[in-house]
Amino acid sequence: MARVVLNDSDGNKTLLQLKNNRYLWNLFWASSIIVLYFPLSIGLTFYQRWFLQKFHYPLIVVMIHLLTKFTVVAIFRLLWQCWHKRLRIRLDWPNTIRKIAPMGFVSGLDIAFSNWGLEFITVSLYTMTKSTSIIFILFFALLFKLEEKSWYLILIVGMISGGLIMFTYKATQFDLMGFLLVLFASFSSGIRWTLAQFVMQRAEMGLSNPIDMLYHVQPWMFISILPFMIAFEAGVGIHGWSMLKFPADLQLVWFTVFYISIGSLIALALELCEYLVISKMSSLTLSVASIFKEVCTLVLAYEWNGDQMSKLNFVGLLFCMGGIICHVLLKTTKAAKTNSTLLNSTSLSKPLLDEASARFLADVTTSDDDEDDEHGGENSSTEVLFSVLHSRDR
Repeated sequence: MARVVLNDSDGNKTLLQLKNNRYLWNLFWASSIIVLYFPLSIGLTFYQRWFLQKFHYPLIVVMIHLLTKFTVVAIFRLLWQCWHKRLRIRLDWPNTIRKIAPMGFVSGLDIAFSNWGLEFITVSLYTMTKSTSIIFILFFALLFKLEEKSWYLILIVGMISGGLIMFTYKATQFDLMGFLLVLFASFSSGIRWTLAQFVMQRAEMGLSNPIDMLYHVQPWMFISILPFMIAFEAGVGIHGWSMLKFPADLQLVWFTVFYISIGSLIALALELCEYLVISKMSSLTLSVASIFKEVCTLVLAYEWNGDQMSKLNFVGLLFCMGGIICHVLLKTTKAAKTNSTLLNSTSLSKPLLDEASARFLADVTTSDDDEDDEHGGENSSTEVLFSVLHSRDR
């Protein structure tokens, strides 16, 4: 295996020390994404809940959202190509079918069933139910051997599951249909973000840019929702359209299109923020941000929407949030151990990589993967050094 070694002039500066001048900029960039993520996520939840109480076609709304997002990112990619005079990445069909299509299917089901369930249940119950996606993420992490089995994980799953049961027990505003829809969306979300990390962390896929990710995923999300939309809403939607009287109802149609467009733009901005958090920082950052976002959503739901909660429901909320916090603490501990191992493996006297070396290593990683698999899957020193370089932006 080829090795690229570039020493610094002083011989005692680490890579992180040379990048200290970018620390404030990276901190500002990360903070800006999180600050933008909060109002977009909370705002879209309340906005969709309000709108779907008036327009009872959640799957049709999601389909229009997907078409709008795909159109916007496609236009952006086209403008970028015209400006820079070079093409953006396009995946071949084998990679698309094997890696993008599964993620697109579960992503579509996640969003569609979330909106469908939001029509029936309160914002507080929706928020709590969606938080159970951590259980499914842990399940698939164990299934794919991304996590090691431990009693700590069992405790986390038990706290979140028990908390959700207590939160929904004899709730005065509980709706079984909406709860099951959002629970299935939570299940799909667990698969969605697990697969998303697989795709975005593979350098050879070239989908670290959220625009490219959205462009390749949206069509498969559309396909996954289409059968449900035809089965449950197409006939009712056609009948509702035939009942309209023009030109008297023309203003109603335009207002509906306007409200759906607003939701589409909010959804586009939110999805871009989520992919940015994963690609530029880490899923741990997204988990921490989600905790504070869920707390804010619950507070606003009781202040604005008048959602009700008994003492048992409140205890269930504490259990569920406690489980989520324990999950984040576990991930934080593991991340700290991983970073410590990487930093210890690159002492002050070790070789230093520059940007050109990083690009070269990123290019050769794909061809070296097969060689690594033949040697028992051991990590090469090149991959370790590239991981250290890449971690500076997280």
